[in-house]
Amino acid sequence: MSMLANRVMTDHDDRDVLVKKLSWILSHYMTGAGTPDGDKKWAPSAVMADVPPCIGDWQLVWGPAVYPTASIKYAGLYDATNAAFIARCEQIDDSNSNRPAIYVVGVAATNPASMDDIFVQDGDVNRVVQWQKFDPSSDPSSLAVQLSGTGDDGFPYISAATAHGLHDVWTKLVAPNWAPGAGQTIVQALASLDLSRDANGSMLVFAGHSLAAALTPMMALYAVERLEEISSRFGKGIYAYPTAGATPGNQAIVTRYGEKLAPANPLGGSGTGYQLLNARIWNSLDVVPHAWALTQHADYDGNQSPMMPSIAGLYKKDPTDPDPVGVDAIVNLAMNRAQASGMAYWTLPGSMLKGTATSHPDSLIGFVPEMLHQHIAAYLEGLVLTVGIPKIPGD
Repeated sequence: MSMLANRVMTDHDDRDVLVKKLSWILSHYMTGAGTPDGDKKWAPSAVMADVPPCIGDWQLVWGPAVYPTASIKYAGLYDATNAAFIARCEQIDDSNSNRPAIYVVGVAATNPASMDDIFVQDGDVNRVVQWQKFDPSSDPSSLAVQLSGTGDDGFPYISAATAHGLHDVWTKLVAPNWAPGAGQTIVQALASLDLSRDANGSMLVFAGHSLAAALTPMMALYAVERLEEISSRFGKGIYAYPTAGATPGNQAIVTRYGEKLAPANPLGGSGTGYQLLNARIWNSLDVVPHAWALTQHADYDGNQSPMMPSIAGLYKKDPTDPDPVGVDAIVNLAMNRAQASGMAYWTLPGSMLKGTATSHPDSLIGFVPEMLHQHIAAYLEGLVLTVGIPKIPGD
């Protein structure tokens, strides 16, 4: 679901077209999507026949919504800084008829063309925001600080980047007037969805990939801790499913998250690898999960968590090979920015998937394509999805 939410994150278009296109794309995968406003180009499609056997029968119950920002490359057009939708599946498969209905909030937040993504939601890691003071309904700028002295003083903190991302997703994503949940934010929709038809109860999952994988665990934690109008409705639990994400904060926020959202396997399956909710799912060769921690600790599965100092050596054929030219300089800049916060970043405990390098680059020019492959395609081509997502004809 998080991958589907990302489908317009590299597009540049009119504000309205971005959300209409996303709804049209979703209509190939679930009912209730598409624009019924007479715009023939984005009229709903029928759900493709090979979709239900792959991901189940899903219904769009809110959105989609897109937060557009002016494109710096294409004058007069917009880039999607964030996107999201909420979808419902009554029966994920036929193996257990007593399972609850599942509601997934699919969130997208990675757009290399969006300056707001790059410099604010991703890059503002040199400042932090104390969790207890944070309210995503308000702009967190006034709360963002750099810690001094002994560091983070034991309080739970998130990066200012994460705080801004949460604020934008909670407040700036509003369903258009032709979509399910018209005029509502995610919080408003979750507080008012009709759950009466869920005979076996309802569970809620916040799912995100990459930048959104730093946001969705904190969205789930905030909902559990402070949004009783939501937590009281989803009696079968609130969960997160973050993949390929950077860490959102310090050890205290990670501890708090683990206490409220321990690793869980409510849907059956092995309960290991990618089949684990509330654990950060990460590819061992993916650069992004290595940000922003500088030290390691034990992961849920016994493996060591990722850290930034190991990035340059990820794709070496032999550990004694020299680092790829140019990579260390960029990594050092990123580490210095994280250290400037005065906070020790701590990775969310997760479940590591063993990646396989497709190349062994000796310079930054070769490093970047391998990095992109490990961050996106590797998850879709075996690490998480053993069967590829059905493609829209002509896509």
